[in-house]
This record gives sequence, structure tokens and C-alpha cells, in this order.
Amino acid sequence: MPPPVLTADVIQGVLYTLYSQRVSPRFAHRKLLKMTGEEKMTVEQIEQWFEDFAKEPEEPGAAEEPVQKLEPTFENIFQILGPKEVAQHMDVRSRLVFRKTNKANRALIDNSQHYIIQLSLHLQENVFLEISTDDGFSVTNQFVDEGFVRDHNDVMKLVQTQSRQESFQILVADLKTILVNPKLLIGTLRLEDCSQNRSTVARYAWNAIDKLVQVETLDFNSLKNPRDLKQMIDFMDPSTLRALKIAHPEDRLSNSPEFDKSDFVFKDGLYQTPQWRALKKLKIDRVQEYMNVICDHWSHLDYLNIGMSIKGMGHGRRYENMHDEVIELRDKLLKNPNLNQYKIRLYPMPRSFEEEIMATIRTHNTRLMDPKYAYFEYPNHAGKYLYMRVEDSIIWFQGPKFVEDVEEVDY
Repeated sequence: MPPPVLTADVIQGVLYTLYSQRVSPRFAHRKLLKMTGEEKMTVEQIEQWFEDFAKEPEEPGAAEEPVQKLEPTFENIFQILGPKEVAQHMDVRSRLVFRKTNKANRALIDNSQHYIIQLSLHLQENVFLEISTDDGFSVTNQFVDEGFVRDHNDVMKLVQTQSRQESFQILVADLKTILVNPKLLIGTLRLEDCSQNRSTVARYAWNAIDKLVQVETLDFNSLKNPRDLKQMIDFMDPSTLRALKIAHPEDRLSNSPEFDKSDFVFKDGLYQTPQWRALKKLKIDRVQEYMNVICDHWSHLDYLNIGMSIKGMGHGRRYENMHDEVIELRDKLLKNPNLNQYKIRLYPMPRSFEEEIMATIRTHNTRLMDPKYAYFEYPNHAGKYLYMRVEDSIIWFQGPKFVEDVEEVDY
């Protein structure tokens, strides 16, 4: 369907609506560009229009005939652009308000294309739960003895409930109004959980989900309930999920060589899910896993950046056969010409193990100036190389797609 034809009067009406909302000319320029598909006006021209709107209207001369202008109302814009076009350009706040007007508009909003760059859920145990998006929408629910106090658009309201469970049931309904749209696509779904009990933000989220949700990146910021990751993954649409990021809620990166209670341990069954097999990027600050499991279940990834605990108590990992497993991982990565990088920080890496690995791979370094690197040509892709380095407690593979090392991958 071609974009709607916008007359000068309609564009003026759109600009006046944006001016009335007190947005900046630069923001209005982006909105107009997105709506029309082409640049109808420059930022400077929009600035001039905004200045004209700010001036007091002049009295028309006696000889002048009044010019009939289209009133810049939502109804006029809605009629000219069409309901679907308008719905696709609404932010979260506008959509939630508009869907409450009548059944037809509710059905329209619930079935129109909608992209949210980031949807965040943040839970602080017995303190608050916040739902927010990147476009400025935010609802904070402060838990109190009588129920919870909702803060939305700087308007506070006490919602009385009989129990915390009843409060969560009401809050689940809030999230469902966002997730109900089958055409919703979320760039990043961020779950931040600082609670100690079972009322976690992950459980709160998947209680509100009754279908596969289209998410590109799952940012799971909780290590207290790793089993919740499997629950959340099951609700992600594998056709869109491409990246997984896991971190501690306090953003703490420990360099302790011993097993830490906050280290992440993947639960059985995750590796068999279609969502895991669809992943291309993975970043974890601290994980407990065997190297042979990484070879078997992680080698399909194009990007990996992890901190990996080796020895300690309970889930401690040993170095037995690890030399051969690292070489096996190298061989598997040589089957992926789209590889960016695999960066594995070991806690700790004994000097003897580092020297053993380097002694094996150094024989392949015949041309590189840096003696710490080795390189291997892809068997079925002439001219493409996999670079490998083992140093400073890091096993680092760099593939053909590697450009530069960044601590935070751009998902």
C-alpha cells in the first residue's frame, strides 16, 4: 500500500499538533519523515513554522478574504491518513489510551503493527514494580500495606487490595494490555529482578503471557532464579529471538577464582529449545559450564562474550581434557564463516594450561607479527581466517566478521 498523499494543509495540521504537544522541531522532523516516507521539510523550515505558530494571529485586512484552513484535529488527521497508519505511529501511552475509547479501536490497536525498542520490567522486592519503555512511557507501582500506589504521568493513585497476590494479578493485567498485540515486536525485553523470594519479575512477566512474544533480544538481569530463564525462553518466538544477555542485578563482575553463589548455571532442557538454537549472540558476566558443553551446544553462535568459572565448590569445573576441548571448539568454529568473536574469560586460567594451549596452536603461526596469535584458514572459504589467542585468562577467537573488541555488544 503506497504512503498517503499529504497536502500542504494536512502537513501544517500535523505540525501544529506536534507544536501543541511541545515537542522539539528536530523530533517533529523525525515524526514527519517517518509518517511520509520522505523529507517534506527541513528542520530549519519546521523551526520557522513553530515560530509562526507561537506568534499572535494577525487580524485579516478588510480587503482580504479569510482563508479556510483545515483544523489540525486528531479526527481530521485520522480520516486522511487512515486508522492503520495512525495506529502504527502511536507510542505506548497513546495506544493504551486510544484502545479504551471503544471496541473497534481496541481491536484496531490490538492487531496493528507495533515496534517497541525496549520494554523494561524492574522489580524490587516489597518495594516497587516498574513497567517502562524507551519512548518515555512508565508506570511505577509502589507496594504499601493497603495495596499499591500507582504513579503514571505524575498522577498517583492508591489501589487497595487484600493481599500481595491480588496486587500482582492486577499488575499482570497492565502488562497484558501491551503484550496482547499479535503483531507486536520488541527490540529488547529487559527483566531486572532484585527480589529474594519467588515473586520474581520473570514469573510476573510470564504470568501475563499466553502466546509467543516476538522479541529480538532478551536481557535477563537476574541470577537468583536461573530456572526462570527457561520459563521465559519458552515464551519467546524463535523466528525473532537472536540475542541473549545475562547479568547480575547489581552489575557486578567478580574476578574471584572460586565458585560464587551468583554464578549462572544453565538448567537442563534449555539447549534443546528452538529458541536456544536460533540464538546468534550471547553475553554473560559469570557462568558455570563445561567446555565440552560449549562445544556441543554453543558453537552455532556468531558472537560470544562470557566469564566462566572453572573450579570451586559444588558446580566447580576441572581442567581435565580441556586442552582437547578447546581445540575441538576451534575446529567447530572453522565451520562458521559468519563468526564475529568468541571471548571466554576463565576464572582462573593456570599458567601451565595457557602454555599448553599456546604450544599447540603456535605451530600454525608462520606469518603473523604478533607471537601471541595463531591463525587458521577456513577449509571451505578460501581467504577467510580464524584468529586465536590465549592470554591473560582469556581464550579469544576472532572470525571473519570481527571488526573491533567492544565490552558491550550492540544487539
